[in-house]
Parts: sequence; structure tokens; C-alpha cells
Amino acid sequence: MKKFLLILLLVALFVLGHAIDYEELLSSSSTLNYSIHVVGAVKNPGLYLVPPNARVSTAIKLANTISDTLNIPVQTVLNPSSRRVILRRAEEDRNLDMKKFLTFGAISENPFVKDGDVIIVPAAKDYIYISGAVNMKLYEENIKMELIEGDKISDIIQLAYGLDNGIDSENCYIERFSDDSIALETIYFSANEIISDPTSKDNVYLKNGDRIYIRQQPDFHKKRYITIEGEVKYPGEYAIELGKTTLSQILKKSGGPTAKADLENSYLFRISKEDITYKELNHLRYFSFVDLSTPQYRYLRQMISEKRSLIREDFAEIYNDEKPENDVVLKDRDRIFVSAKKSVISVNGEVKTPGLYNFVEGKEFSYYIEQAGGTIKPANKSKIQIIRGDSGEWVKAKHNTKIYVGDTIYVPRGERFSYYWPYIKDTVTFVTGLATSIVVIKGLVGN
Repeated sequence: MKKFLLILLLVALFVLGHAIDYEELLSSSSTLNYSIHVVGAVKNPGLYLVPPNARVSTAIKLANTISDTLNIPVQTVLNPSSRRVILRRAEEDRNLDMKKFLTFGAISENPFVKDGDVIIVPAAKDYIYISGAVNMKLYEENIKMELIEGDKISDIIQLAYGLDNGIDSENCYIERFSDDSIALETIYFSANEIISDPTSKDNVYLKNGDRIYIRQQPDFHKKRYITIEGEVKYPGEYAIELGKTTLSQILKKSGGPTAKADLENSYLFRISKEDITYKELNHLRYFSFVDLSTPQYRYLRQMISEKRSLIREDFAEIYNDEKPENDVVLKDRDRIFVSAKKSVISVNGEVKTPGLYNFVEGKEFSYYIEQAGGTIKPANKSKIQIIRGDSGEWVKAKHNTKIYVGDTIYVPRGERFSYYWPYIKDTVTFVTGLATSIVVIKGLVGN
């Protein structure tokens, strides 16, 4: 049996050996590839073997990646053209724009090769620059692109992957130097118009060195947001539409107040300064204290101590739509604080142990000062102030002044020279003037 199988195997090998023409097989290997010449601005110009299904881009890539150590050394090409490639076939030249293939997938610009083709990659010579609101994003602000004859603005915008969102269409322009490279010409165009209608008169032909600026609407991509904190169901950051989104909308969007919320004593903190600027205050800041009148001095002290960035409204009335006229239109970076219901008051200033103390209905301010250990030596007991928790109003403390939950009792330091300086200044000025007058009068009388 084994001998029979061995004989059968030998017969099979004999038949296969006569059926295959090894010489023909070896000689036919060269017909599986096309011989293509790639020359010009590539790293390794020369002859390349490529499969029949290869395209022009494949041959160019080979000429820029394969090292030809047997012929000429690798050359560094800084400016190969991708838009003026020439395919020479049977002594006929065909111009190819490889950039359009790479950008749009224009397959007609990247045909299959044929045996004997010559691909010529020239050096690029003309360029334009485009910047601004186009979809091509590079590290460089100005995108450098090769220019070929017949290019218009719309052609370059398309090669830059089209217009970005939010462009300022009517403020786009070209800066072009004249032939003497001294005078500068500015050509304005409507970007939207030339894209929708390439035959538009705005869609001018470009020249070497042109710079195209596609402007974007100011702050188009800027996210405007507010933050809501405290006793709401979903605190956090919320985007707003400038000039439209209101406090009531955000209160509802955040899920509304929790059971612990104290809407009446909540507040909004505004970052933007246009609503909280006081011209008279800024004016007074430039004066020395000695130049201020007594009312101006007191006003300046009070304004500096107040929290003018706080906007206080009754959030309960706004949330329940009871007083829609009091609703607040929000601004970028506003911070909304929904307070928790308070059961304490605060004692600050010149007391032994400043801090928070439990509120006791009906107790006067002196009770809470005693809870804080009493006043200490620098305290000015005649100037104690009550700062209302709901409004921020400052009220002089008296024996019958009612204390509410959330109030702050402030015991100031005893005023010395700074407080009485306006009076001293006026007195000194008067006395000095009087003394001068007396000296003058004596001088006149003496003469």
C-alpha cells in the first residue's frame, strides 16, 4: 500500500512539472507591474514599478518615501506643487490638481496610471494666504495655500474646507500689494454671496501674495453662562441667551427651590460692572481726604463698605410670577445664590468672640453682644450698627431696634483721627485764614 501511494505521488509531481512552464512564469512577473517615471520636485526622482490599479498619488508617494540609494541621493524639496502636477502619456500632457482630490475626493484629478506614464511634479511658485472663519484649522493663523491660474476667492475658500459658522460676511476683504510691492489695495467682498453665487462680481480672480481675511462676528463662539448655587434641586452652570434669559427662567430650569430655600433672602451677584458703576464715587477716589467736604467723606466711607455688586429682589415673587416686572435679565457670569432658611444672627467687630449665634425672638442687639463675650476695649459702643440680612441696609442700633433672622450686629472700632479729620481740617483752615487776615490787617495798620 505504501509503495502504491509513493508511486502515485511521483506521477502527480511529474504531471505538474510538465504542466507549468517555469520560464514563462518567471518572465511574466514583470508584466504584473507598470513602469512609471516620477520626476521633478520629489525626494527621489526616477523609475518606479507600481501595480496596474495604482493612481498618480500612489506613484508620487513612492517617490517621496522610498530611498533610491543606487542612483541619486535623496533631495530635500521645500515647495513641491500639489496643484500643477503633469501626467504625460503618449506625448500628451494632462494637468492634475491633486489638492482637489485630497480635499474634495475629485477622482478625476487622480487617475489610474498606465505603463510608460511620466508624472512631473513642478515646484510651486505662487501662494496666497487665508485666515479667519474657515473650517481648516491649523496652528498658524494665516493658512498658506498654493495659487494656480484662474483661482477665485470661492476656489480658495472651498480648498480651506468652506466657511465656518458665524462669519461677518460683509466685512471680509483682500489685502493686495500693487506690482511695485509698496501700495496696498483693500478689496471688500461678501463671503456668503460668492459661495452661493460663484459668478458674483465680488468673486474676483486672485493674485500671488493676496491675503484673504474671513471675519467672524465678535464673540460668536463665546459661551455666556451663569451659575446658580445653594438651595435648588440642580445647582450648577447654565448657558444663557444674552439680553433674553431671566432669573425666573433659570430658577425653574434648575428644578426650583428645595424645601430649605429662603427665596426672600436670596440674592444675585453681578460680575459685569456696567450696572454697578458710580461715576461720583470714582470721581471722589482721585481726591485726597483733606480735600473732601464732610458729606463727601462720609459718602465715600459708606460706599466703600457696601456690597454694590449684589442685586436683591424677592426671589419668591419672581419665581411664582407674582411680580414679573421685577424679573432680572441675566448677564454673563452672574452668580445666583439661593439661601437656606436661617436660624442665626452674626456678631462681628470689636467683641470677644465674633461669630454666629442662635436667633431668639424678641431679643435686642445687646443680648447677642453678651453672647459674643461682650465688647472689647477699642469698641465704639455708641456707633454699633445692624446690617439687615434681607436688604444689606445699615441701621444704627438702639435699645428698641428689632433684630431679624440673618441680621449682622457690627461693633466698630472707636473712631479717632480719621473720623474727625474733616472737622479738624475745616477748623484748621478757618483758624489759619483768620490768623493770616490778622497779620495782614496789622501790617496795614502799622504802615
